[in-house]
Amino acid sequence: MTQPLEASLRHVQTVTLRSCMRAPPILLVDDRRANLDALEAVLGTQGYELVTTTSGGEAIEQLEKREFAVILLDFQMPTMDGIETARNMTERAAQLGRRAPIIFVTAIDIDRARRLEAYGAGAVDVMQKPFEAEVLRAKVAVFADLYRSSQLANEATRELERERQGAKEEARRFQLLVESVKDYAIFILDPGGNVATWNQGAERIKGYTASEIIGKHFSTFYPPEVAATGKCDEELEIATREGRFEEEGWRLRKDGSRIWANVTITALREPTGTLVGFAKVTRDLTERVKNEATLQQLAAEKAAHAEKVRVQEFQERFIAILGHDLRNPLSAIDMGTGLLRQRAGVLNDERLLRLADRMKASARRMSRMIEQILDLTRSRLAGGLAITPESMSLCPTVAAIVDEIRAAHPGRTIDLRCPPTVAGTWDRDRLEQVFSNLVGNAVHYGDPQLPVTIDVRDEGTEVSVAVHNEGPPIPEAVREELFSPFRRGERDSKKKETEGLGLGLYISREVIVAHGGDIDVRSTSTHGTTFRVRLPRTLTASPSE
Repeated sequence: MTQPLEASLRHVQTVTLRSCMRAPPILLVDDRRANLDALEAVLGTQGYELVTTTSGGEAIEQLEKREFAVILLDFQMPTMDGIETARNMTERAAQLGRRAPIIFVTAIDIDRARRLEAYGAGAVDVMQKPFEAEVLRAKVAVFADLYRSSQLANEATRELERERQGAKEEARRFQLLVESVKDYAIFILDPGGNVATWNQGAERIKGYTASEIIGKHFSTFYPPEVAATGKCDEELEIATREGRFEEEGWRLRKDGSRIWANVTITALREPTGTLVGFAKVTRDLTERVKNEATLQQLAAEKAAHAEKVRVQEFQERFIAILGHDLRNPLSAIDMGTGLLRQRAGVLNDERLLRLADRMKASARRMSRMIEQILDLTRSRLAGGLAITPESMSLCPTVAAIVDEIRAAHPGRTIDLRCPPTVAGTWDRDRLEQVFSNLVGNAVHYGDPQLPVTIDVRDEGTEVSVAVHNEGPPIPEAVREELFSPFRRGERDSKKKETEGLGLGLYISREVIVAHGGDIDVRSTSTHGTTFRVRLPRTLTASPSE
């Protein structure tokens, strides 16, 4: 027996088993429910699918939907009797290409003419009540078996046709695969290792046309130093002995460039075992190697970044803890300084009084540094500075700051222009911190012979505050990092004593941003330096928690 025939028989066996599991459908047509119940009682245990209808119209509708093994039809029914129903069903079944065997089941006496009329309408039998249940079962069983056989034959025919079409399509697809694959070089070597066939993928990957390479030894694709070691013969020997050889390594294109390739060599043999050649499949993995190198580099960069973030977070948390822990000894120093100053007053000791004042000033400067450190860590670790907005007027706040700085620098001129009606919802303490820093910087770095000006303007939905001083401009390199934390500009380095940690402008910007505003600076040799703050009248950014 040939293999195709064996495969066909296996399919037929499979179909047989599957078809036997299907219950043959039987259509029962009677206008009386009691008669339908009686038929169901006789046939219900036979493994059939029983479908009941009470009129000829319903029966025709069921026939439109499917084919039945047999139809048990009542002779007398209202509206459309059994003869008319049988004619319509037989005609419609023929149009649909279906079988419609009809057995009339009736309790009335019918003469020979009516029987002939029934057969002419398409009936295959007429049974008159009372009838033997076993006789009805036997007759129905005949048509049920015919239905199964018909379904089996149809299914087997369809299965064989699908098998034939599948084999044909598989062969066609395989041929197209080998001929049109472009991502793989697929070709045949003769037993001596010479190229015998060539596909488009081989031409694309290797660079040779079929006429250029067929007949040449496959060592052409290996770097000369590798081919000289006898590696090609070794690969064919392994494929011959074990049936298959596979590896990854460097290969050559026609232009001399190298590719990293996955290579598989499979021995091809006749049924007798005679070696007829080798199938060779090559896949270009050069891009994968490049991508892996890129991914390794990205992973290294990601790890370095994560380490940097970890170190930075540790530093900032350390600074926060340090800032908190410094407050206790600073409070003790501040209290001791106060007591020392009182003692100097009682003793009328000017030298001791000056020492106490210097200690007090140093304590205040250290306190400001600690607050700046804490603000920095809050900004970095909590996602921004916390603010407590309230309804307030801006001018009294700015004026109080100007008065303090005038008192500390009696020789400097500070001009304040501020409309009395400028009001909004802001954090008073934080704005004092901002403008104290900006005005103090203007006095500190501005030309001492020229005034510092503060111009507050009401611009409708927002308020702007410009703090201006004359003098040398801020160097461009310094301006680029002006709002960065721990900034040290050239002007700071020229002072004998630094006033802080370089956090003032950074914290000022964070405060303004927390209010939903912005701050910028312009500094030229002809127009001096101006810091401009813009604040919305109402809070537009959610305070950091």
